[in-house]
Amino acid sequence: MRPDFKKGDYTFIFQSRGTSFIFEYLVFKYYLGPEWETLNIFNRDDKRVFFTNKTVADLQAEGMRRTPEEIQVVVMKLRAGIAAAKKEISRLQAKQTIADSDFLQYFEHLKFLTHYRYFEFSYWDKVFEISKTDAVAAQKVALVQENKNLVREELDIIFFGEGSYLETLIRKASHQFGVPVAQLNWYTTNELLGLFEGIVVSVEILKSREKCIYHTLNGNLDFFTGEDAQAVFKEFEDTAVSLVEINGKTAHSTGITIKAKVRILSRDYGDNAATKANIAAMQQGEVLVAESTDPELIPAFRKASAVLTDVGGLLSHAAITSREMNLPCIVGTGNASKVLKTGDLVEVDAQKGIVRILERV
Repeated sequence: MRPDFKKGDYTFIFQSRGTSFIFEYLVFKYYLGPEWETLNIFNRDDKRVFFTNKTVADLQAEGMRRTPEEIQVVVMKLRAGIAAAKKEISRLQAKQTIADSDFLQYFEHLKFLTHYRYFEFSYWDKVFEISKTDAVAAQKVALVQENKNLVREELDIIFFGEGSYLETLIRKASHQFGVPVAQLNWYTTNELLGLFEGIVVSVEILKSREKCIYHTLNGNLDFFTGEDAQAVFKEFEDTAVSLVEINGKTAHSTGITIKAKVRILSRDYGDNAATKANIAAMQQGEVLVAESTDPELIPAFRKASAVLTDVGGLLSHAAITSREMNLPCIVGTGNASKVLKTGDLVEVDAQKGIVRILERV
């Protein structure tokens, strides 16, 4: 039976487009903390992630307890894990056929993602808030800011795009077993291993996952499809589309209110060409608005007069990068990329965390 999910009990944490189901499944298995309670809403190529409010509070308290020494150790372990995985990619690309042990080796490498949890922005908002007067908090903030974006960019070779570790495995399995890549991208880890025993998942089962939700609690995963999933979609749908003012957290303020047109950049991890084309179309001085940001959007930051995101905390990619580039930035608006459209004229008061809509296209 589906639990009774209520939107008010959850905090909107992340949204992405173009990531595969198998990638999201790997995130569940190797990244999400077993003590985290999360709700993941998957609408084919669009995924939204929610943490329970209790989980967010627990993470913030944990961030306060962590030490700078722990963060330094984690950075070393992450770099070692990424380096080991890169070596494995070269070996794998040279193989004509693969075995189930190649997938098992990949899953073993992914265990280093447990260390990347240290960079989940939900840990750090309270730490950041006291960092101006607390030397230890300031040291923790500096370590996260210094390393998060660098590590995140290196992770791409493990997951995303042609030549990545995951893409290489899926492509070789497709050729070997005659199952299209588009179908394998909807498999779970156990189902990928099942290919070596002659087990192919039916198209009907894979199709049912295109609109589903999954709930994680205590390291367990529950899938919901059909009517149960539809009920959750309805509960968590975005409805605030007629606002004249948007509110969020101040990640950085220059003390200057920005008045400029909006540029919506919806990051699609499955279509880098489209992302680059959208960035190229962006005009100098526009306000960059996105669900969230990552290193691929750095060229857009260079054009932007301000940055707004739907999700994120004070040590998210958008917040860190905006501070480095001295751009006004408001994160955690919840819906800026849905409420606003490219060409809208807005006033961004980052000091107050307020965006006022002046003219709509």
